[in-house]
Amino acid sequence: MTKSELEELLKEESLEFIQRHLNDDPELLALKFRGTGSLPIRAIAEQIRCIKKAAGKLPELSAHPLLYEKTALEQASSEYTARLKAKLYRGDKLIDLTGGLGIDDTFFSGSFREVVYCEQNPVLSEIFRHNLNLLGIKNISVHEGNSLEILKTFPDKYFSLIYADPARRDENRRFIGLKNCSPDVVEAMPLMLKKSEKILIKASPAIEIEEIKRQFTNLKEFTVVSVDNECREVLLGFESGINKTRDIVIKSQMISSASGTERTFTGSDLEESKKNVAGEVLNWFYEPDSAIIKSRLTAKLAEELSLKFVNNSIDFLTSSELRPDFPGRIFEVKKVLPYKLREITHYLKSEDISSANVSRRDFPDAPEKIRKILKLKDGGMDYLFFTKDTSSRPIAIFCRKHTKKIGE
Repeated sequence: MTKSELEELLKEESLEFIQRHLNDDPELLALKFRGTGSLPIRAIAEQIRCIKKAAGKLPELSAHPLLYEKTALEQASSEYTARLKAKLYRGDKLIDLTGGLGIDDTFFSGSFREVVYCEQNPVLSEIFRHNLNLLGIKNISVHEGNSLEILKTFPDKYFSLIYADPARRDENRRFIGLKNCSPDVVEAMPLMLKKSEKILIKASPAIEIEEIKRQFTNLKEFTVVSVDNECREVLLGFESGINKTRDIVIKSQMISSASGTERTFTGSDLEESKKNVAGEVLNWFYEPDSAIIKSRLTAKLAEELSLKFVNNSIDFLTSSELRPDFPGRIFEVKKVLPYKLREITHYLKSEDISSANVSRRDFPDAPEKIRKILKLKDGGMDYLFFTKDTSSRPIAIFCRKHTKKIGE
């Protein structure tokens, strides 16, 4: 969106037009009104597309007639993860070096007395000013320009927390590591530590803790956040006075959007839990939440819940007795077969299974190929997991999902 389009969009006539046509198809709307009147119809169509997307990503905020920008909305935190960050971090003054649409700051405003929002894109900062007025939030100040230069203007140790969600892409590439992101928080770490005792950086879900430990010696917490078993972001908590690369707190934060519940599982990079491998797949089969797997806390979880691994190379677990409080998906095992087409086909026919949910770990064939070979439709009540046993022989595990899991 251009600045001139935003100026037109902010006019009362445009805002009213958007609200009247929220249920219209934005593409058809753009064709119908293109070249007619003074309305910025391209920007209006984009707004309607964004509003539809925001309904899922920002369910409570989208109840207000807020404005958005397409790319910024894609990159913004979801309402679920923004609310979680505001619960985990509280204090007096916070500065956000990468304001964007200000979703995180909107929630941080309830946890900090003063929030400083920085954004060098004037379109985004103006959209945020408009949205702040609609939301009635008074304790956020909006600053346009280079955020690191803005940070330099504040006294040392002025902030309780510095927050940044560095841009992980340019026009042609998408980055995972922090060094190539904007702003460069690796280079800026000494400056940030002068201005605050604590720094929180939102990183790519694909980032690995080893990379962060190579770049920093003041990492205190490595937190993986999942929503509905999908890994959404990694939060890196830094603190002044720390000068080490071990004994880092590792956390899995798991959010259920349906129930509104949050679960936390915590460990340390110093802990080394031994893998207890079962000789066979037992009565119950477990797939940990993606945050547990990403955090590499499956072995610690298995140890605490007296679960055993299906094999040495994957995060599938099993037990004789049900563990209903398991953080992840739970299945009742119906049959375990070697990966032999004749035996599997016979079992599918005998159980009248024509469709199934297929997953695999440590298995050569993709689910699509497996379904094609077995002539299975996708979905249904049955679950098929393909992996290897303790002797590295491929196996198929036939299951039914346990539907009384806590938190669902």
